[in-house]
Amino acid sequence: MPGAPSAPFAPTPAPAAVGGAATRPRVWLVDLDELARAGDCERVLSERELHRADRFAVARLRRHFVARSAALRLVLGAALDVDPRAVPLATGALGKPRLAGLSELSFNLSHCEGAAAIALTTAGAIGVDVECAGRVDEQHLIASRFFDASEAETIAGLPRGLAESAFLRCWTAKEAVLKASGVGLTQPLRDVVVDADPRRPLRLRRVPAPLQPRDWTVHARGLPGRLVLATAVTAPRVPPPTVRRLDAAVALRSCAVRSSRRRRPSPPDR
Repeated sequence: MPGAPSAPFAPTPAPAAVGGAATRPRVWLVDLDELARAGDCERVLSERELHRADRFAVARLRRHFVARSAALRLVLGAALDVDPRAVPLATGALGKPRLAGLSELSFNLSHCEGAAAIALTTAGAIGVDVECAGRVDEQHLIASRFFDASEAETIAGLPRGLAESAFLRCWTAKEAVLKASGVGLTQPLRDVVVDADPRRPLRLRRVPAPLQPRDWTVHARGLPGRLVLATAVTAPRVPPPTVRRLDAAVALRSCAVRSSRRRRPSPPDR
């Protein structure tokens, strides 16, 4: 399937419960079509999520929304050791999903076509972005309109193959930072400035106040399936994330076991 994660990331069950020392970010790659085929994803969703799903007029878009919403609940349920339906999801002022209560666990989700990435850490607020290579035409024009002038100039001066790598590294890193900040694309991409040349280490040059570049850790990498992934954490010197594929069948079976142990009502979305 175009855009889906593939080998060498062997399928892995959902994470074990997160302890206080789980500061190294973990990223779970999800093949949304595989998860949709593996079982009834709707059974772990809240009523609000099911209502949102029903608003999709295109079957593929609805299927992917249900699968990524279920994947998020499966991963968070395993990390918190709770029934996925009991994961206390809430929404921030600008729409960023979060855990209600005092949990130290930060998470974020991104998707591109049939692939999704779910990032977790307790090191600080985390943002993740995943993009599919080859999807964006006129990258030089987009960079000139939405990136900082220094980034656009660097991208324009690179050979074609490197220019695409530079563009995607910039885009994913910027979006990951803005998502970790909680503002997402309500803030201009040019407010985050990175070293655009993919031949050099990825460094932040400017971020929105009050934080400074030294307060952040950003990592970007290419993945199988022509995916590009970036994570951003509001903490310095955080190790690169571990990246695993979610084994859909195992995750759904684990959900059934966890649900049988804890027969509790699902709290309403807040």
